[in-house]
Amino acid sequence: MNLLEDQWIPVKTRQGEEKFISAYEIVQADIISLNAPRADFNAALMQFLIGLIQTVYAPDDEVNWEDLYEEPPTESQLKECFEKIKEAFYLDGDGYRFMQDNSIQQQDKLKPIEDIIFGAPGDSAKDKNKDHFVKQNDINGLCLPCAALAIMTTNTFADNGGSGYFESMRGNGFVSTLVHLNTFDDFSLWRNIWINILTIDTFHKNKNLDKFFWTSSIPDDDTRRKELSEKIKFLDDEIKNTTDKEKIKELKTTQRSIQNSRKDITGIYQENANSLQVYWAWMRRLFLNISDYNNEICSVCNTHNVAVKGVYKTNKGYNYPKSDWKHPFSPYKKAVSGDYEGKFLALEMTTKGLPYIYWSHFTEQNENQYPALVITKHFKNDLFKNEQLTIWSFGYAMDKNSTLGWYESKTPLYLIANIDNKKLFESEVDKYIASSNKITDSYLVNSIKFAWFDEKKEKNKDKKTAFSNDKTTEISKSFWNNTESKFYELLKKLYQLLEQDKLNEEEKLKLKEEWYRHIKQETIALFNYWAFKSSIQTNPKRISLAYNNLMKNLNSNALKHITLGLPKENDDE
Repeated sequence: MNLLEDQWIPVKTRQGEEKFISAYEIVQADIISLNAPRADFNAALMQFLIGLIQTVYAPDDEVNWEDLYEEPPTESQLKECFEKIKEAFYLDGDGYRFMQDNSIQQQDKLKPIEDIIFGAPGDSAKDKNKDHFVKQNDINGLCLPCAALAIMTTNTFADNGGSGYFESMRGNGFVSTLVHLNTFDDFSLWRNIWINILTIDTFHKNKNLDKFFWTSSIPDDDTRRKELSEKIKFLDDEIKNTTDKEKIKELKTTQRSIQNSRKDITGIYQENANSLQVYWAWMRRLFLNISDYNNEICSVCNTHNVAVKGVYKTNKGYNYPKSDWKHPFSPYKKAVSGDYEGKFLALEMTTKGLPYIYWSHFTEQNENQYPALVITKHFKNDLFKNEQLTIWSFGYAMDKNSTLGWYESKTPLYLIANIDNKKLFESEVDKYIASSNKITDSYLVNSIKFAWFDEKKEKNKDKKTAFSNDKTTEISKSFWNNTESKFYELLKKLYQLLEQDKLNEEEKLKLKEEWYRHIKQETIALFNYWAFKSSIQTNPKRISLAYNNLMKNLNSNALKHITLGLPKENDDE
């Protein structure tokens, strides 16, 4: 089975038909979306297809990009491009296989196929009977298409799996953001892929042309050390034989990177690797144990016959240091503490999911954060001036190698080319988000906690800790859910006023007052709902005191004036 030739990609058409296509058929206008049997499979497959097109069909410039958006290549043109790399995309067979290592076929390394399914329990979880999304032994076998999707997913979202099982180049549990079309008449699978494609000059030329590491044997530790030493000696000779100061500086920088990598002989560094590795990073050393299982049906898609029940698996794959690589699909944020303090890391997914409070992380750039490259490339694109784009965000929340949850959302992307207008828009939106955070981080949660417990009583210590662990995020989520539609409604009004050159101080004040009234109303409603849900005896006096304190905070200048920017009043927090 070849992933570039065979019809294995699950899709939906505009007419509602579900079918399987080959990679070069993604240009068909009636295909509107992927249709994998799991959300994480869909996300991994989309990233695979974007990487595939970026590798073989990247546009020369923005004009070429716009031409191919309007008029995609033909199936035969795409198929011809795939010919150049198809040897790297065989899923089975005797030669090198897609993202597999045929050197590890040892019986003691054979694991059940569910070992490469995210959310399936590991050995420790099984022993303790702690299953997450997939109950143990629920996945007995996979068909070849689902096995391909599982391999893509386990590499794309690679977790911190223990010694030699390295996490992805974006870390352990990260947020991805892709651009997505929102108009049914206009969007197609091709356009939603192409809208995330970057021009060819985005990726620097590098002497190391190797994009698909699985097409050669993984060297052992001694061989890796020898290769690194030879590279350093070669660079020494290059430095001695040149007088160009800039060239010497470049060579010494590369040399330092390699010297550092000797400490981590499995390390792949962006400075001396093909930049397209962002799409083809290969962390997991796996080999599918493919066989014929007659009439058994795939445990995931329930469509095709089972072909894989086991997988060979071992450690010491390649390591892509997360502080070194910058992936075009993820927003980045500067670490403020810990081992990576001061370095930019991919935005981490948490069990909060993806509420609107993350909108600024997806779209705003400042000294502490910047959006995904596929987002920022569109801000000056006139092609979408009159179209509504969305941001498709998704990812796993992780605790080391345990999956805590899969989250995804669609949020509007407003393209504002004028820098001053963009800053004005973002400044106003930031105030809405800050006021929401102030309520969930302090006012609402603390008031409910006080309504439930006497803060001064030591006997409630354990219950208060349990409240903080179990209820804080749940209460916050209920607030975000209840205020989300109003948030996006006001964003749209704000954008329309800005585009019409009508966003004056009076209009800004009206919108902020509308937001304030809404969040105050929802906060009171949620307090009334949660205050009486305590598992201990209800205390009306304590609830009344908690409510009065909440109202004081909601009416305070700290929220209304300092955070939201409403006119200052005499009352204070």
